[in-house]
Amino acid sequence: MRDTFRLDLVIRLICEESESADDELDALSEYIGERMSDGVSMGMIMQSLAETLVGLDEMIAESISETLH
Repeated sequence: MRDTFRLDLVIRLICEESESADDELDALSEYIGERMSDGVSMGMIMQSLAETLVGLDEMIAESISETLH
């Protein structure tokens, strides 16, 4: 039996255009394209990206909390 869960994600970022941001986007897009070529579904990729963003947000929140204490 598969476990399922719902993940609602709201993203609020202050973004800036830069060459390094473009380079990161290109690298991530290339990797995602390779995964799709390997047969990974778009749904699985979206789930993985969402879970990664949530994890990164938690890491940032913990870092801020540690800095304030």
